[in-house]
Amino acid sequence: SYEKAIDIYQQLCKEHPDSTEYISGLTGIYNQVGNGQDDRRDGLKWYDKSIELTRKILADRPSDTKTRSNLGNELVNVATCHTTLGDC
Repeated sequence: SYEKAIDIYQQLCKEHPDSTEYISGLTGIYNQVGNGQDDRRDGLKWYDKSIELTRKILADRPSDTKTRSNLGNELVNVATCHTTLGDC
């Protein structure tokens, strides 16, 4: 389940705070949970968590093209939510 995966990755991130692999894994899970929300407002909360961590990775590794691409996808998800909600 996503809850179990989140718990595991959060623990790994605590134990290895400099591991972009674990942080990136956690962002992927957050993004997937956001995608699965029926209420788009709930989805936004998960995307925000994902974006925050992705930006943390990019602060240390600004030329990481995979992470930059992930951030772009996360921002598209946020824009789609806002469009669906009629916020824009």
